[in-house]
Amino acid sequence: MYSRTLILLFALLLCPHVLAEQELPAGYRFPNNEDRVDNWKALDKVDSKPYYIQADFNADNIQDKAWILIRKDNTGWGLFVFINLDGAASKYIKLDEYIGKEKVQTMAISIASPGEYITACGKGYWDCKEGEPKQITLLHPAISYFMYESASSFFYWDLVSKNFRRIWTSD
Repeated sequence: MYSRTLILLFALLLCPHVLAEQELPAGYRFPNNEDRVDNWKALDKVDSKPYYIQADFNADNIQDKAWILIRKDNTGWGLFVFINLDGAASKYIKLDEYIGKEKVQTMAISIASPGEYITACGKGYWDCKEGEPKQITLLHPAISYFMYESASSFFYWDLVSKNFRRIWTSD
């Protein structure tokens, strides 16, 4: 019995998605070994996966998980965050979705650390629209969502609206 518990604990540490499996959005699946090709194969390491991150995104002192999940019919993907809201059980929030022929391995996520960042309009990629800041200060970790060698954005938790907001950091 003792060895079974250790094996289960070890499996959960190596496969953090096991805990959230029952909560997967309908029509989506976790990336699997067959998906680890191209950019994902080059960057997929034991301690760093280009399709999974974990941090306290909503500043409630509970670790949240973000995943790029793949549509079961392989026609696209979605960016989802599994987050604890107001002490309730973890639930998912869809942040982005793509349906089409572009390969999921063109996209990745990483943690954007707290700090000051110049936005895409602040860098001059386009004129800032009304309400679009030239600079943003992240007070807690955010999700950096990007296409390899192309556009990138942050999804960060807005403490006032209690929801994620998106800000572009490059085009």
